[in-house]
Amino acid sequence: AVFYRDPIKRFVSAFRSKCEGADSDGPEVCRKVFGKPRPTFEYAVHTPMDKLLRDPHFIRQVDFCGGSLHQARTNYNFVREMVTETTPQTVAELLDVIGVEKRLAGELVESVVRHGGRNLEYDLQLIHNRTKWKRIRFGGAIVEDGHHTGTNQRVANDYLADEELKSILRNDYAEDYRAFYDDALE
Repeated sequence: AVFYRDPIKRFVSAFRSKCEGADSDGPEVCRKVFGKPRPTFEYAVHTPMDKLLRDPHFIRQVDFCGGSLHQARTNYNFVREMVTETTPQTVAELLDVIGVEKRLAGELVESVVRHGGRNLEYDLQLIHNRTKWKRIRFGGAIVEDGHHTGTNQRVANDYLADEELKSILRNDYAEDYRAFYDDALE
């Protein structure tokens, strides 16, 4: 299963989370990626892609899973965009596809929605204890503390009022758009 985000919204969300003080490790991440703890958004957008590749918050999504996401739609049987408004339905759909009992799936989705992902370790343990699965992995690790930056299309548009900045990001993340969107770069 692959869940992806719109690359531009993901970049804006990562910038807000790491470079605008939302996360305690933010200044350290921004210094590593951008060379300064509190860069401006414009400065961050103009950062060369090879520097962005230093941190998982900013790398192209196709570079996850050993690069196999370049052909995500052919290499994986469940590929969905994560959009805040439809996340519960998307998670429920995946749980149905992999055969998790409906009642248990409903409990898990309800818990994820209620806790915003912050209780993911408990939620995954719930599935583990009630199924025959021996191991459960979520992106290779258990998320200890979820967060939500509130970056929706309106917020992303506010950051990208300058068409040049939007164009730079679309170019930098063109491989993500090609991998996940049919009409990506038309």
